[in-house]
Amino acid sequence: MLPQLLHHVGPSGGTPGLRRLRACELEELGFGTLWLGGVPGGDLHSSLNVLTATRHVVVAPSGVSLWSVPPDRLAHAYCGLPAPYRGRTLVGLAVSHAEIAAAYRRPCTAMSAYLDALDTSAGSLPKPARILGAHRPLMTRLAVDGAAAVQPYLLPPSHTARARTALGADHVALQIVTDIPYAVPLAAWRAVAESLPHG
Repeated sequence: MLPQLLHHVGPSGGTPGLRRLRACELEELGFGTLWLGGVPGGDLHSSLNVLTATRHVVVAPSGVSLWSVPPDRLAHAYCGLPAPYRGRTLVGLAVSHAEIAAAYRRPCTAMSAYLDALDTSAGSLPKPARILGAHRPLMTRLAVDGAAAVQPYLLPPSHTARARTALGADHVALQIVTDIPYAVPLAAWRAVAESLPHG
């Protein structure tokens, strides 16, 4: 189920109808997984919107912040998806950034506790359906026991090579391709700058 390439369809993916249309187009182009960025609520509604519009593409809601979504709520939302859709869903977990998460502290310790809570919650978000937003070696090592993959973002290829080595053959370092739907380069740069956290 794990892809080598993800295509980003949010948060700039527009309205739910536009996301559905883009998801269908990307599926027809052969993309195996669609990354839905900017999914802080953890309810997975945006996933269901894309899952019902497509036939076989894997949907990866990402950026679910452990500071704002309790693990039992996220596990319950995952279990609430119809079984065929759960088989096409990967959930990206993230610690976010200190600049935008008021509770941010000791991110690796917090992620480790969050993964342990997912393992013991009444609902289940199984390890093969988890992706960790990992930029540093400690978080990457957490993925070895607690997830199926890591999702580094805005990092050079050399980082991906190191992550793949650290993860071993049973895990994947996912590559994200983000499109900026602007023909004018200056407009594209502004869109990128506005979407990144400022610190």
